[in-house]
Amino acid sequence: MMILLKKNKILCDLRKGLLKMRNISKEYLLLFNTLTDAENALAQLYTALVSAQRQAEDLYLSEPDDENRRAG
Repeated sequence: MMILLKKNKILCDLRKGLLKMRNISKEYLLLFNTLTDAENALAQLYTALVSAQRQAEDLYLSEPDDENRRAG
């Protein structure tokens, strides 16, 4: 089954290969859009965290060795 969204309508590809347009309730549309926004926000957060980790590793490796670092 394939589902595509267009404004307040949903396009479903049913088993028989027929296409039907159906109204989506405002509640489900709200939930879908909120989940999509949350997914995008998590992807951006992941990218930011990976970037920060790489920067921290670069800083750590660029510092001269000292005995306190090895002990800690």
